Amino acid sequence: MDKKNLLSIGELSKISKLSIQTLRHYNKLEILIPEYIDEDSGYRYYSKSQILITNIIKELKTFQFSLNEIKEFIKRKNFDSIKNIYEKKIFEIDKKIKELTTSRNSIFQRYLAFKKSLHFSKMSADRFNEIITKDIPQRNIAFVEKNESFTSENLIFSINELQNLLYQKNLKTFGPFIILIDNACELGKKVQYKTAVQTSEVITENFNFFTKIPQGKYVTILNKGKKNSPRKSDEILLSWMKNNSYQKSGPIIYIYHVSLAHTTNPNEMISEIQIKVEKI
Repeated sequence: MDKKNLLSIGELSKISKLSIQTLRHYNKLEILIPEYIDEDSGYRYYSKSQILITNIIKELKTFQFSLNEIKEFIKRKNFDSIKNIYEKKIFEIDKKIKELTTSRNSIFQRYLAFKKSLHFSKMSADRFNEIITKDIPQRNIAFVEKNESFTSENLIFSINELQNLLYQKNLKTFGPFIILIDNACELGKKVQYKTAVQTSEVITENFNFFTKIPQGKYVTILNKGKKNSPRKSDEILLSWMKNNSYQKSGPIIYIYHVSLAHTTNPNEMISEIQIKVEKI
């Protein structure tokens, strides 16, 4: 074999800007096989036309082609096979873009929820225990329903159960966790309640763990810290409703704007109590 028109592995490495180790690896994977290997010395030699192959390899790597995909491309049989390889890669990238867009939207919703939590945490003290009426639009929620003692420990387990359900169904949610109870109760007493979270998806299937919190007028109060029990805020709201000729027309809703997911200090926790009302 006349080696004068061939390139040593070192020369090809210098020309292609690919390391000798990389070229040896490509040989092992049969992506770029030397034109000639000296039987005595084991030295590898490449044709000048293989410089073009190194350019193809480098370009395909910038397109995020795997080495197996590059190998398939290099062994191209005809124009249709190249077309199919490109189309397959475009489909894979489009799928990744869709997945990343979904993930980005979910993260952004969590970010907005965190910003809202941050806003609540910086509120002045006079905003807490102030009763406000709000017109709140309809909210779609996913939930698990429980009939048990209303304790912090049970709430943690019910939230975990809800999260597992959401992961199983691959559903996207946003905002803080919500508790819905038909009637005011004391901590530790057995009660039927729903642990829920808002979902941004339109649910078309007949799942039994989706429902809607109806739009309407709500009386609300913010509660901060461990000492100020949300149940005491229930009493404040119910008393205010009675004095202002309102009656309850829906469950009592607890929204945990700042929870143990945001802080390790119970005195920094902030909840909002909402009750849908109508005039008597």
